[in-house]
Amino acid sequence: MKQPKRLTRDQKELLAIAGENPKEWLCEIQDQYISVFVKKNAPEEKITLHR
Repeated sequence: MKQPKRLTRDQKELLAIAGENPKEWLCEIQDQYISVFVKKNAPEEKITLHR
């Protein structure tokens, strides 16, 4: 599995709308329909957001 990546501006806005602090998250997977974010200090905690 690949390393999680830093968030883009659009991803930060998406997490902020979802009520999360973007500074605490990394992007694990993203395609045109789904984004999976993992928490920096707790990689087992994940959020899946649908577009």
